[in-house]
Amino acid sequence: MARRPVKVAAIALANKIARIAWALMLSGTRYREPSTHGTKPTWPEFC
Repeated sequence: MARRPVKVAAIALANKIARIAWALMLSGTRYREPSTHGTKPTWPEFC
């Protein structure tokens, strides 16, 4: 299985950040770091 080009990974990361920013703007809340103790974060549900 071949690796994807670096630009694809960069665009995917930018898309993820944009979706988080959009969700924060819509909800009017502040960003919270996802928990690191193995549980899936429940907020925001639509990201």
